[in-house]
Amino acid sequence: MPLANSRFASAGALVLIEEIVLAADGVLNFDAIPATFKDLRLSAMVRSNEPAVSTAGLNLRYNGDAGLNYDRCQLVSNAAGTLSSVSATNAQAQAFLADQPAALSQADTWAALLLEISDYRSARRKQAMYRVVSNDPGGGGFELAHGLVAWRSNAVIDRVEILALGFAFLAGSRGSLYGVS
Repeated sequence: MPLANSRFASAGALVLIEEIVLAADGVLNFDAIPATFKDLRLSAMVRSNEPAVSTAGLNLRYNGDAGLNYDRCQLVSNAAGTLSSVSATNAQAQAFLADQPAALSQADTWAALLLEISDYRSARRKQAMYRVVSNDPGGGGFELAHGLVAWRSNAVIDRVEILALGFAFLAGSRGSLYGVS
C-alpha cells in the first residue's frame, strides 16, 4: 500500500525491475536501473547479521555515492503508540533509515522497509519517503519509523543500495524494486 498522500496513491502500474532473495548472508544492491519510469518503489524484509547486538542500522545509498550528500528527518513511534523520537541529520555519507533486528534479537524478527523515490530520473535533487517497521528491535516491541531522505545530487538514480554498514543481511532477507509508470 502506498504511503498516505503520496503520488503512488493514484500511480500507474507497478513493474518489477528486480527482486533479490539472499540464499546466503549478503547485501541488497539494485544495479542498472532503467530510466524508463516516473518513480521507483522498493520494498524489503531484512535482518542484520551483526553479532553481539540486538539492533543494527539500516541505511540507504544512491549510485554508490559515499559523499556527505544525504539529509534525513524522521519520526519514530513505539509499541505503546507514543512518539519516541524525532531526529534529523544533514550531510551524511549514507541515509540512516531505522534500526533493524540483529543477532541478539528474537530469532523470528525482521524489519520491513517501504521506500518511494519520486521522479528519480529528473535533473532535480532527489527525495524519497520511507516507512520502516522493526518487529521487536532490542526486545521492546515493534517500532515504526517514518521519514524523508534528500540526496544532494541532480544525477539520475541508476543504483539503490540498502546497507547494513560493515555487516550483511541474513540469508532469507529480500528486496523488490518496482518502476511506476
